[in-house]
Amino acid sequence: MIGVDCSELTGDEMLALASAISDGLNGKGVAIVKDDKILVDQIRGSKISAAVVIPILEAFVAKGKDPARYSLEVSKSSMIVHSRNPRREGSKKEIRRRPPGFLQCSLCGFLTRDQEHLTLHVRQAHEVIR
Repeated sequence: MIGVDCSELTGDEMLALASAISDGLNGKGVAIVKDDKILVDQIRGSKISAAVVIPILEAFVAKGKDPARYSLEVSKSSMIVHSRNPRREGSKKEIRRRPPGFLQCSLCGFLTRDQEHLTLHVRQAHEVIR
């Protein structure tokens, strides 16, 4: 599995890059966002190396209205995509994964469709009384 460090990118930028990588692999692999990295996993029977992923990263970095917005750093052991405007450490990096129509507990991420069930969960699981 190949990893690309994207810790300076926002959640939306990471999703766009992962999509570009998956498209560029033409069915030989898929890119998955995990924490601050994009992991490239090969599909059974395919061999993907960093030499295949680097041109895709370079194309992503070069495209767009402002080509200087991103830069790519490649070494023997890692690939890092830098942003000209890196997100601040304190800023929230959020990728929305909650399905539509669900309510989510702000304390643990528990999902339910019912407000009463969510309230009961918060009171019992987190001992919060409202």
